[in-house]
Amino acid sequence: MEATRQLLQDGRRPPPVTAGGHAMRPLAGKVAVVTDAGAGLGQRIALELGGRGASVLAQGDPRCGGAEETVRRLLAAGGRAVALPADLSRVPECGRLIEACVQAFGGIDILVSSTALGPELPSRPLPPDGYDRVLHTDLRAPYFCAQAAARRMVAQGRGGQILYVGAPRSLGPIPGYGAHSTARGGLHLLTRRLSRELAPHHIRVNCVAPGTNAAPCHPSRFPTEERDPIVPRLPWRRAGLLHDLARVVAFLCTAAAGGITGQVFLISDED
Repeated sequence: MEATRQLLQDGRRPPPVTAGGHAMRPLAGKVAVVTDAGAGLGQRIALELGGRGASVLAQGDPRCGGAEETVRRLLAAGGRAVALPADLSRVPECGRLIEACVQAFGGIDILVSSTALGPELPSRPLPPDGYDRVLHTDLRAPYFCAQAAARRMVAQGRGGQILYVGAPRSLGPIPGYGAHSTARGGLHLLTRRLSRELAPHHIRVNCVAPGTNAAPCHPSRFPTEERDPIVPRLPWRRAGLLHDLARVVAFLCTAAAGGITGQVFLISDED
């Protein structure tokens, strides 16, 4: 009881158990690639999938690192995981990412694309190369990663899941998010298009659009929760918790979500 109370105080919950007393592992035997898994939401998703039984390839930005720490935590918990630094703004790296997963684990069942750059500064015009960099990272990389993953999934013949991490700010005009919102809006449309194309191969494609998070992917590029002007306007007066968002992603990767595809889920209490 004391251990359970401590878990709840820490913002975590005990793992679900079966009648036999063992933690449920609905993703046992599955192989997942998680991009931007070195920090923030990407890291939390990788840990959540690994905790539910999946083998995980954690991709990280070579300039930021962090994926190795994610893998260390997964291995310490008894999971199977490898790290791969890769610059996904370069198209060949997207294909290399998927092939590295196949070499490490023999295949791929799940792709979670959570790669994203931060917002622009409203007071500074974004130069063309900066605009291109945002679109290459936030839209082009997810497209070519999905293309490479889908090609492998189709060849395997056992279906699969592709999950994108979008953003609710792509649904409205917010200063400082011009290029980012454009890319994320394209990602939402890409979700619907790919879901139609890949449905005959039993590959599901969905997108989660989290709102203000408690710990963004790269905190140095974002305001802290205390300085974020959005937080005081939220009904809960706090940013979203990453483990709650990661659980939604994990659920969408399971057989329980087998009838869900082509959807964009807004995981937020923002207006």
